[in-house]
Amino acid sequence: AGRLDPMAEGVLLVVVGEENKNKEKYLALDKEYTFEVLFGFATDTYDVLGLMTDAVTRASYRSISIPTLNEYVQQLPGTRAQKYPPFSSKPLEGVPLFVKARKGEVDKNFALPEHNVTIHSAVLKGATRISAEDLLARVKQGVGRVHGDFRQEHTIALWEDTLRVLYGLSFDVATIHIVCSSGTYMRGIASDLGAQMGMPALAL
Repeated sequence: AGRLDPMAEGVLLVVVGEENKNKEKYLALDKEYTFEVLFGFATDTYDVLGLMTDAVTRASYRSISIPTLNEYVQQLPGTRAQKYPPFSSKPLEGVPLFVKARKGEVDKNFALPEHNVTIHSAVLKGATRISAEDLLARVKQGVGRVHGDFRQEHTIALWEDTLRVLYGLSFDVATIHIVCSSGTYMRGIASDLGAQMGMPALAL
């Protein structure tokens, strides 16, 4: 019933036999997530598995304001329109959106489809910092666990190049807990929070 992003982990329901007739009921169940938001970087997938599209520089990087971030997190509950991430399985003209994205057909002028989602509760659980060295190690470990063709080599090379320049810096990571309706993308929320904070961000 449903699917998880390649770098996510959690509980999935397996529906068997006659219960398959009730699949839609299970797909519509609310979801609960705890996820981390890394500030300072953006990718085309909104998580570390994607190709980097933006990153802070030594001159532009600044620490985020935790009270300000907490205000934005507290404003999340409610029903709102959320755009599907470019790399998602949302069918568009009979083709999954990620197929179009892989072909380079999804650019900044592309109108991403959207749907209404409901966030029942959102809590900022904490915030910490991660060094460039530890971040690279974590990215390599996480991306290395993903099997299949997800552009892993290119992704890691971009992280290596970017973090080599930012060596010695550390970056903000926020942990957020959300209860929401089915179909809500945490990596989309991470990207949106970055935009509100005035810097790139992604789901770590």
